[in-house]
Amino acid sequence: MDVFCSDLSLRSAPVDLPHGVRMLDLSLNQVQNLSQETLAFQNGFHHLNLRANKIHFIQPGLFKDMTDLRVLDLSRNHLNVFAHAKINIGPLTAVESLDLSNNGLYTGMSDYFLADSPSLMDLSLNGNSITKIAHNTFSGSSSLRRISLHNNVILEIEDGAFEFLDHLTELDFSKNSITCITDFNLCNLKVLNLSKNSVEFFHSATSMVFYKLTHLDLSENKMLYFPLLPRHNMIEHIDVSRNHLQSINVTGGLEKRTQVYFHYLKYLDMSYNQLKSIPESFFHCMGFLEVLNVSNNCINSFSITNPGLMQTVKIINLSFNSLQSLTFGENTLPSLEKLFLQGNDLTTLDHGMFQRLPSIKHLHLQQNDLKSVPRRMNPRIVSPFLPYRPCNS
Repeated sequence: MDVFCSDLSLRSAPVDLPHGVRMLDLSLNQVQNLSQETLAFQNGFHHLNLRANKIHFIQPGLFKDMTDLRVLDLSRNHLNVFAHAKINIGPLTAVESLDLSNNGLYTGMSDYFLADSPSLMDLSLNGNSITKIAHNTFSGSSSLRRISLHNNVILEIEDGAFEFLDHLTELDFSKNSITCITDFNLCNLKVLNLSKNSVEFFHSATSMVFYKLTHLDLSENKMLYFPLLPRHNMIEHIDVSRNHLQSINVTGGLEKRTQVYFHYLKYLDMSYNQLKSIPESFFHCMGFLEVLNVSNNCINSFSITNPGLMQTVKIINLSFNSLQSLTFGENTLPSLEKLFLQGNDLTTLDHGMFQRLPSIKHLHLQQNDLKSVPRRMNPRIVSPFLPYRPCNS
């Protein structure tokens, strides 16, 4: 049985709740003290939604006998007041999903809610004021699989804070104040979001261990060089857009060019950086790449001449660079469907270039300085994406 009592200005659950209620929604009410009385002396809940109340006190041990409780939403309350009393919330014996977001929690306050949560798999601490993740922050929640710490003020992550979480697969640190990641060694992690921080460099630990990471988001940071990632990896999606990348090297020295081993990579976004060139060799170990976005950089020349490279690429976005030269060799880019070249400095193009792209469907050449387009072109390419007349900026 599901009972919905949302947004009714209630201070507690209705006293006449029927027995056997599995889900109780008390969100958007006026609950201040959470106790057995508040919950109508019931303990058989599977799902409790207490979002957006005014809860600042929780009866210690309240959830001890709720052995069926799987989902607990305490977001948008005043749990920082409760945490000041330094009292553990008590065992959350069976809770698998816990939302503590937007509660004004400071560093160390989450410990009073996580100290005894052996079944917890999904945790949200979004929108709090946490500045540091200690090595024992999650020691009472060893089953965690997903942790979201979006929109805090995290500056420091102590060594070992996540290493004992063998089941952890998703970690969201977006919109914090992290400046660097050194010796990244979470080999079981699949999704890592570090967007909107102040990361200047990202270095993985030197290891022959196979990493399961598939999605890495480092967008909107301050990186000067390409991240140094594990040699043995399963990465499919990399976003390093809106950084300060000046080259694809992992350091400033030319002698330490990035050793790229991305055999599973499908999506690579390096847009809105300061890249001036990308050598063909960079794509050497990207056998399954489908989308390449390097728009809004400073690239003046781009070429793919090796027919063994970029065989699976469907989209290339080179828009809004400084392109003056573009070269595609014979038998290259057989799968390319969309090519974005607008906003560059192109004046001439090889007459046969687009005939060498057998799968091309969309071709964007606006805002260039092309003087003419050859008269004998494949109509499939010309219309409707290119007008069959000279193209001027």
